[in-house]
Amino acid sequence: MRPILVAITAALCLSACAGDKGRYPSLAVRDIERTSGQFAGTNQAGDVPVAAPVASEADLRSFVMKAREAHLRFDAARSVAQNAVTSGAGAGSESASYADALLALADLSSLRSETALALGELDLLAADAKTQFAPETEILAAQSEVAALLDKQDEAIDRLNQALPQ
Repeated sequence: MRPILVAITAALCLSACAGDKGRYPSLAVRDIERTSGQFAGTNQAGDVPVAAPVASEADLRSFVMKAREAHLRFDAARSVAQNAVTSGAGAGSESASYADALLALADLSSLRSETALALGELDLLAADAKTQFAPETEILAAQSEVAALLDKQDEAIDRLNQALPQ
């Protein structure tokens, strides 16, 4: 009895789906969904058009110069931090020399962030170049130069952190 009841219920439910076809839109492809036209892959001379660069050489040099300047300030602060860490390493964690070492390390981290900002700007330009199919070789070269400066700064901060007991 139960299987018959299930079959009747299923038949009634399915019959509701077979209603008036005029009330529902067709699922067929509409004219607006069809594409037409031509892909303009070449210009009249037959050359493939190249997108304009997303940044000028002067802009890229500016970001690299900002990173270099920040790195020079970092190098100057690193010797001060080295002296502070050397003094603070032998002292206790409540001493003034230990606090001075922590402040010197914080200054180094702050200067590192200036270099990281320049790299971040270059990363944004690289992303724009990718999405716009623009030339990116100059951007990648600037990125690698700034990233190398950032790696040196990271190594210096890590060495100083390891020299200072926690």
